[in-house]
Amino acid sequence: MKKSHMTVLTVAVTICRIATLIKGAEQWVINANRVRADPSPANLTKLALASGVLLTAVRSI
Repeated sequence: MKKSHMTVLTVAVTICRIATLIKGAEQWVINANRVRADPSPANLTKLALASGVLLTAVRSI
C-alpha cells in the first residue's frame, strides 16, 4: 500500500474515533441528566456504562 493511502486511512480512522468520542460524550451527558433527575439504580448503571464507552473512546485516540 502506498504511503498516501496509509495516510488517508489513518486520518479516516482518527475521524471515526473522534466521532465515537463525541457520541459517547453526548450519551454520557444524557445519562448524567437522568441520574440528576432520578438517581435510580437503572440510571446509575446506564451512566456507568456510558462512562466506560467514553473512556474506551478516549483511550483509542
